[in-house]
Amino acid sequence: MAARKIEDMIHAKLSDEAQKNALEFINYLGEDVSLEDEDWCWKAKYKGETVFHFRIGGFQGEPNWLAWSASAVDYSDTVIDEQSKKIAWENICTCGNCGSDCAPGRRATIFGKEFENCCTSSLMLINPNGDSLECLKKLIDIRKNDILSFAN
Repeated sequence: MAARKIEDMIHAKLSDEAQKNALEFINYLGEDVSLEDEDWCWKAKYKGETVFHFRIGGFQGEPNWLAWSASAVDYSDTVIDEQSKKIAWENICTCGNCGSDCAPGRRATIFGKEFENCCTSSLMLINPNGDSLECLKKLIDIRKNDILSFAN
């Protein structure tokens, strides 16, 4: 079976606007981030560490794309602009008792605000565009800087 390419999935499953945003984001990741096909999603990895997860087509086959944070991300002391904070806070991923080790959710501090019942992957953006796409790019940069700080 031939390997899936994320660009092929984007073109096959997303509307024009969602395609444009997803492709812009994939291009933003650059050559230093690898995309690993995990069968049901892709992991974006930087220096061998997961930066974010992506799914094209939603969890039920919806015509959307999802991006969610790596479980190791701690945004408690991270500085970010107010607009991005607001977007992140509006996209908190709560525990859905999926069977992962985080059930029944955990307390998380995200950009200075505390949340209850958070999934291990604290943030999930669905069909990011405009400001939310810019926020997602900032979250990727934060995670990459986090990985670099642990490497030194």
